[in-house]
Amino acid sequence: MAETKIEFHDFHWLDISAPTQELLEGVAKNYELHPTSVQDCLQPEHLPKHEVIHDISFIVLRAYDKECHDAADTVQELTRKIAVFHSDRFLITVHRADHEFIHQLHAKWTKRAKADPTVTPEHILADLMNEVVKTYDEPVHECVSSLETFEMEIFGAGTQRKFRIQNGYYLKRKVSVFKRMLRATLEPLNRVMAKAESDLHPAFQNAKDHIDSLYFYADEISESMSSLLNLHVSLQQQKTSVASQRTNEVMRVLTIFSVFFLPVNFIASIYGMNFEHMPELKWDYGYWIALGFMATVAATILIWFHRKGWLSSRDYK
Repeated sequence: MAETKIEFHDFHWLDISAPTQELLEGVAKNYELHPTSVQDCLQPEHLPKHEVIHDISFIVLRAYDKECHDAADTVQELTRKIAVFHSDRFLITVHRADHEFIHQLHAKWTKRAKADPTVTPEHILADLMNEVVKTYDEPVHECVSSLETFEMEIFGAGTQRKFRIQNGYYLKRKVSVFKRMLRATLEPLNRVMAKAESDLHPAFQNAKDHIDSLYFYADEISESMSSLLNLHVSLQQQKTSVASQRTNEVMRVLTIFSVFFLPVNFIASIYGMNFEHMPELKWDYGYWIALGFMATVAATILIWFHRKGWLSSRDYK
């Protein structure tokens, strides 16, 4: 648990990391926070939102977690929640995990705390929202690089690695989470911006423009990944179809050969029985007559197949 407090002229910023239940209850009592809002701070599944209870605004933001594992593809695995309480008298931020950008904001606003009497809680809130949005920069651009790699793997261009469809699935899931979080962050951003002073509108607008840009990239990645997955499935089906066609061709050739030899084997099996009273056994030219009969049958089948077009794979129907 860590607690940082920065005093300004008319308000203070209290930042709490990894809070306990007892600490939050004490903070809620001191600042007259609504119990349900405080309870929400301890629940990790909440999406970005904005609520106003009396004169206190309660905001939930979600920042990308750099420590998430490679296979992470859910909101809870990819992002970490930051709860914000703010009024004219204070700004309170609560989060379970440490974020580097929050420490940077501590350093920045500690220097300005006493030097600039015009600072309001909305100034810090605008900075905080911009930094939360910026946390999605790196993962979105990493998804662009992964998309290019998957494209090369599918077509075998410049890489020996084979594309694994589950990797494409994880990428699409990640991008879907990013799109969902970026879109959800717009609601609290717009509501805070509507009540902020006009000189702060450019800062909030910058966050909105950043969200629009990242959302555009994420949407393009999602559509491209869907196309690549469909293309991969089509290529696999084509390979299966070619293999099946080759197997059918082999079976056709074997079938044709078996048709040629079936009547020949039938004739040979009859004359191989050697019964005592078979009339053809003592013919002087019986052997050659049998061979000629076999050849005639084979030639007849050959002519018939040729007329049907069954001997050519190009004409085979």
